[in-house]
Amino acid sequence: MTADLSPNGSIHRRTFIESIKLAWANLNLGGKNIQLIWENDFATEIGGIEASNKLINKGVDFVVGHYSSTAAKHALPYYAKEQIPVFLPAASSDILTQEFDYTFRICGKDSDLACLISSHIASKKPHKLYIGCDNTVHGIELSYLIKKNLSSVSAATLTNKLNNANKVIFIGNFNNTVDFMNINKRHLQNTEELYFTDDLVHPELANYAIPKKTNIFIFGYAHSINYADAKFINNQYYCTHHEYPSTFFLETYASFEIIDQLIALSKNSNEWKILLGQKDWKTVVGRITFKDSRDSIHPKFALWKFENNNLKMIKEYKNDRQESTFVL
Repeated sequence: MTADLSPNGSIHRRTFIESIKLAWANLNLGGKNIQLIWENDFATEIGGIEASNKLINKGVDFVVGHYSSTAAKHALPYYAKEQIPVFLPAASSDILTQEFDYTFRICGKDSDLACLISSHIASKKPHKLYIGCDNTVHGIELSYLIKKNLSSVSAATLTNKLNNANKVIFIGNFNNTVDFMNINKRHLQNTEELYFTDDLVHPELANYAIPKKTNIFIFGYAHSINYADAKFINNQYYCTHHEYPSTFFLETYASFEIIDQLIALSKNSNEWKILLGQKDWKTVVGRITFKDSRDSIHPKFALWKFENNNLKMIKEYKNDRQESTFVL
């Protein structure tokens, strides 16, 4: 397992760890002679390369992670060379499954999220829109896709000047997004609507200075209680933590469920890639089918609103499975 495990790194660090602990116990993976190895990839290019080489040298058969598309993009060539299946609970860059054929994604991908965001923005009354991002692979690629989708949309006039925009989209990880808000606090006070992406669907957001007069929305994944197959896990988690799991908890748990089912079907590593593409996998996020694309069909994108220091899911989107379009 590999992610940014630094104490001050990913906002989702606790989520990853708690999900793995629960899956390990519930699925009795230790009792099935499976060993868990942890490596910190620091969510960086160099960290991804170093973590992948350490895991390969330790003889791993599967990898769950990298949660950052930046780390994943630079780590995946090494796993592909060794034919090691990698499960992505959170890394959403399209190229990760397009270019590396031992990679299997549990979460949604950037092109689908870009379509959803673009459709929402295009439905608004005419406005000036600023689209910004951090320097992560996810930030750069998703912002590019949204700009491309909106380039011919009359309702949105794109501007490079933040102080000219009445709507703002910023795409980046949690820490970089908070920095963006702090640096641009004065300009954002006059913004009508401010949009972020999935990393910000986290209760920790309430502990940071948020523009008071701005409507803040986040495009991410549905609340864990909206997954019918996760009822038992959600209740189990709630009994211990007195809250429901955050984003990427269920996707992480599902990765271990698939590995458990795969090993039960075959101990022959030469068969694993074929089986992963052929079978349906029963998981807490529903039945997953990878097929040739190695992307699961993830029907649970959602729009959240942050108000009164709380996150509230206001819309859930369903992928039509045929095209990159979404319907309520």
